[in-house]
Amino acid sequence: MIEHIKSKTELLGKTNYKGFLVDLLIYISVMFLIREIYIPKIGFIANGLFWSVTTLIVASWRMKVRSVSWKDLGLKKPDNLRKTLGISAIIFVSVMLSIIIFELLKDNLPFSIVEDTSSKSAISKFGDLKGNWPHFFVIIFLIWVESMLEELLDRGFLLNWIEQLFSKTS
Repeated sequence: MIEHIKSKTELLGKTNYKGFLVDLLIYISVMFLIREIYIPKIGFIANGLFWSVTTLIVASWRMKVRSVSWKDLGLKKPDNLRKTLGISAIIFVSVMLSIIIFELLKDNLPFSIVEDTSSKSAISKFGDLKGNWPHFFVIIFLIWVESMLEELLDRGFLLNWIEQLFSKTS
């Protein structure tokens, strides 16, 4: 693991710090400014995908300028696919069990939990999903894609660039 970090640091460290600062300024500016564009006719999720794809293009462009690939930043096929799927299944089951246990115990908590009213605003963002299973699965798929892009951009690009910018400073 440490060898991987050293090689990534050496790989990214080939360029100067001013370059990483310029990259971050471009990326963060686009990341926030693109969110000022909202197209009401395409909906909330499509706008989110538009924003993420735009920042993905900018991040990929800046990586190409630095001769860095997504694989260099850690995006690669897992060494053991079965182990990865097994751990994913364990996490999924753990989350489901946690939700069930919380639902069973929430009435016995020493504090009050406010009623969830998010379903009232969810209809305006996602449409009426009650009984509409095809629409529900399309929404879930798009949310997974959006989440993957967010992790790729935040953990893959942004944190690595910030690390390189500040790694040699006191």
